[in-house]
Parts: sequence; structure tokens; C-alpha cells
Amino acid sequence: MALPFTPINAGVPNTFLTVLPLVPGLFVLLLLLLQVRHGRRLHLCERVLRTYPLEYRD
Repeated sequence: MALPFTPINAGVPNTFLTVLPLVPGLFVLLLLLLQVRHGRRLHLCERVLRTYPLEYRD
């Protein structure tokens, strides 16, 4: 909510071209956070599977 007001308070002019990159930037940030979270979960699953006995591995 505060993202559009922060650049205005910093002295950046309030134009459409100034605010336009914020929306795609937020989507990119959200996708990156989801990828990092999924990667951590995958790493934990890999670590658990490495501790299984050998007869259950392919």
C-alpha cells in the first residue's frame, strides 16, 4: 500500500511512467520468493530421501 507514496515523498514526480515499473516489479518479486521457498522445500525433501535405507532407492 505504501509503495506509490514512498517515491512521491522522496521527491520523484508523480507520473504514470514513474509508477508503471512497480506493478511488474512486485510480480517478479513474488515469483522469486515463491521459487526460493519451493527450492528450500525441495532441498529438505532431498536431504530426507538421502537418509532412507538403500533398498528403497532406485
